[in-house]
Amino acid sequence: MIVAIHRDTAYPDSYADNWAACLEGRGIEVRWVDLTRPDAIAQVAGCNGAMWRFGHLPEDRRVAPRVLAAIEQVLRIPVFPDHRTGWHYDEKLSQYYLLTGAGFPMPETWIFWDRERALRWAETATYPKIFKLSSGSSGLNVARVDSADAAATLIERMFGAGIAGGLVEEPARAAPPPGPVRRALVRRARSAVRELLGRPAWAPAPPPPPRWNVERGYAYFQEWIDHSFDTRIITIGERAFGYLRMPFPDDFRASRSQGPRDYDTAKIDPRAVELSLAVSRKLGFQTMAFDLMQVRGAPVILEMSYTFGVGSHQCPGYWTPSLQWVERDCWPYVAQIEDFAERLAGSRPGAGAVSADSVGGAA
Repeated sequence: MIVAIHRDTAYPDSYADNWAACLEGRGIEVRWVDLTRPDAIAQVAGCNGAMWRFGHLPEDRRVAPRVLAAIEQVLRIPVFPDHRTGWHYDEKLSQYYLLTGAGFPMPETWIFWDRERALRWAETATYPKIFKLSSGSSGLNVARVDSADAAATLIERMFGAGIAGGLVEEPARAAPPPGPVRRALVRRARSAVRELLGRPAWAPAPPPPPRWNVERGYAYFQEWIDHSFDTRIITIGERAFGYLRMPFPDDFRASRSQGPRDYDTAKIDPRAVELSLAVSRKLGFQTMAFDLMQVRGAPVILEMSYTFGVGSHQCPGYWTPSLQWVERDCWPYVAQIEDFAERLAGSRPGAGAVSADSVGGAA
């Protein structure tokens, strides 16, 4: 049995080497592959499964979901993350439609695909509200909005030049009007043309492109929730790990990386555990990290992510679907391989798969 693994480089805590060690410890061969190459499918042909812990940066998200979906459909072998688990990763808009469509609770949310409707809503809404870009992790691309003017500024930006990841907060306080933005873009374009023609440029060269994509064409707001912490529940198969996350002083975002954590399981609301396991079971997730808060006395899901840091191993154990507590120091990649190995054993090797010789086109 062979599993193809693409090395993950988006985060300092690599899962790939640990996955490989766990698989080899079970007698499963590992094939290291580069799924960013044009022959990605051919590299995986002949394997029984494929794994790639892709991250939230554009260079990963441009490639991984496309390639993994193709492997899953063409070779018909288990992949991690599979389509159900990964298609909505770092896409809060997609997560909203998926979760609410399946009947699971979220904070009150307003999504607009039309500028005029968004502006009319902003005039009559009560504040504060939370504004979010669809993508972003660790508290990035989230801002508190305290007035109709601030909301309108964000709406104009989102239906105008757009907002690049990481540029939500500061520019929102003093965003330039659309006219000067357009004039600046025209000056930069003319400057680039003059430089190409060998003429002196009269305007500064445009800055290098941002690493984050520019998002535009929608506006996404959620109700403001007074809180002193949020709850992170991680499901891996039939296991649920949990801890509390507190914001840094003078910050409202409990999801910030390296923020204060509390692993006292007695403080975890069992309803948050039940809800997270129910979502994963109904929607078929291999694994998922849920961020939850209390709204009107009940837990709601803010967002979710199939991937997360290895810090969850600090949880002293996990809950089963019946809320039975299992005392176990369990690294997440160990639990993921336990489940993935079971899935490999339950799949029929090569059933309907494309052979290595046939990948690349048949005569």
